[in-house]
Amino acid sequence: MPYRFEEYRAAVLRDYEEQKASGKLPLKLAFPTVVNLKEHALSACKERFLRQDENVLISFFERQSDPDAYIDAINKADADIFRPVNYFLKGRTQSPEEKQIELLAWLTDFENRPYSNYISKVEEKKGVRTFINHIGSIPQALWERIPKKYLKLCMYVIIPVLFLTLFLLKNTDGPEHSVPGFVYVCESSTAIRYHLRNNCIGLRNCQHRIIKISLNEAKKTGRTLCHLEGG
Repeated sequence: MPYRFEEYRAAVLRDYEEQKASGKLPLKLAFPTVVNLKEHALSACKERFLRQDENVLISFFERQSDPDAYIDAINKADADIFRPVNYFLKGRTQSPEEKQIELLAWLTDFENRPYSNYISKVEEKKGVRTFINHIGSIPQALWERIPKKYLKLCMYVIIPVLFLTLFLLKNTDGPEHSVPGFVYVCESSTAIRYHLRNNCIGLRNCQHRIIKISLNEAKKTGRTLCHLEGG
């Protein structure tokens, strides 16, 4: 499999710019400074700690025992750790280290992070497209030799399923999740997620009140569904 980190770097940056243009980014990311990035990292670790992100956290803050320990390590770290990411976002450097891109992917909540996950999804999409293109290149003479009952099966079942699969793969935002009329949020100015359950692990590090608000109100404040609950 070819190494395509430059493609991944471009995808992470493009996602950041699209989120910024649409107003979806938290202010500390939309207006990055080393201090703002550090503060956002603390919020991200509190709100959406995932094991898949642990490798990038280890590369900057060493291995810790639990989410609280990572939060403490980030809090104690020098904000200069985030300077390369800050320079990259401001166009002052074009090729930061790979771990800096992984850090940015975590900060921006890039869906297909880390690189290994991104490249596997790219290859998966490529495989589906190649298979469908191959079907389209089957010679007419061969089609004529296929029994009609199998042609009908192919026409009405197999091909529609393949096209549906391709459509779903193209829509990287994923399916919408049904949610109740009310959700739970951490009453903090830095909280960016809402939760379907008041005992969600994503609320464990909330240092403020956990309150119940309407889903519409949560969305109006820019909150999105917690990743631990399918967001």
